[in-house]
Amino acid sequence: MENVLQTFDSISLQEMDRVMLFDRYDQKFLLRGSMLADLLQFLTADYFVLEVKKTRIHTYHTLYFDTQDFQHYLNHHNQRKSRYKFRHRIYVESDLHFFEIKEKNNKERTVKSRVQVKDKQASLGQASLQLIDEIAGCDGSKMEAKLWTNFHRITLVHKYKQERMTIDMNMVVEDRTNMAEAKNLVILELKQEKKTLGVPLVRKLVEQGFRPGAMSKYVYGVTQLYPENKHNLFLPTQRTITKIKNAS
Repeated sequence: MENVLQTFDSISLQEMDRVMLFDRYDQKFLLRGSMLADLLQFLTADYFVLEVKKTRIHTYHTLYFDTQDFQHYLNHHNQRKSRYKFRHRIYVESDLHFFEIKEKNNKERTVKSRVQVKDKQASLGQASLQLIDEIAGCDGSKMEAKLWTNFHRITLVHKYKQERMTIDMNMVVEDRTNMAEAKNLVILELKQEKKTLGVPLVRKLVEQGFRPGAMSKYVYGVTQLYPENKHNLFLPTQRTITKIKNAS
């Protein structure tokens, strides 16, 4: 995989600003790690790969916040048309820290808002609380840190379209006492300004029997670390992940 990544033309963080896509349509696919090298070869001609400090596979640490009774997780489970996730994300190689809010709205678009913060936050600072109030209209002081997700990411940027692709792998979820790994799982997410049909990679995956579906790292973490929470809606995704983890 490392060798295949070196065949891509690279793009810097500053150059990638043209395609931030904070308001977008998403499609996610859950894949096996053994598929990754071939998929990357299929994408080489049409995408740049993000390179930071000569690194093309990047490390992400994310701390998620929710109310004591997991209200925002339950909003997702109960399929509220407009729902939020709240997180502190650390972009390790670029040494950047952001508090971020992701909204899934009733038009099926994902809207991300964020504010840069100085360092790791086990509690929410004033800038984060203000963003929560402005974007979600709820009381951030009632939220608490719930769990970490840690993973590696490859970021691809289309050379001609307003389109990005992230490929996440080696995911680990943990809190103060428990930890769960998602070995062999690859989460591929296509991010587009406008939803377009006929994307070659999507066609290729569908031909191989894969279908886009819902996958939230926070939701996965809650189901693994806090299984007493309601999670019936997520059982099909859990079964898919278990099948991938157990595949040779």
